[in-house]
Amino acid sequence: MNTKRKVSDTSKAAYEQLTADKLRDDYKKIMSALSVLGEATSEKIAAKMKCKPDRVWKRISEMRKMQVLDRTGNRAELKSGCKGFTYSLTEKGKLMVESSQELLPGKPIQDFSRALNQPTISNNVSERLF
Repeated sequence: MNTKRKVSDTSKAAYEQLTADKLRDDYKKIMSALSVLGEATSEKIAAKMKCKPDRVWKRISEMRKMQVLDRTGNRAELKSGCKGFTYSLTEKGKLMVESSQELLPGKPIQDFSRALNQPTISNNVSERLF
């Protein structure tokens, strides 16, 4: 018996529309929430991220394949009353969180480049235009 679930065409299309940056952002937020919580269900992770739970549980299997988080074997009660799996960061996931927090403090480069690229209009030009 094949227990592997067939992925629908609409699910594939929705996944393909996600950009790499968007996925990376979701992964970072999930890892950051788990670094604070330690061990949690997808609902608790979503609450910490202040987003809907489906945004988290859709990424969990991907992150498990990437070996950045693991199912702990424990279960905790969900809002539905059912018991749900809890997840925690692997050593690889912890290292990724630590390295992302060690980035240089301050403004990102984009902020500096935006400030440099702002055209300034001299008074003579603005007086002639208006």
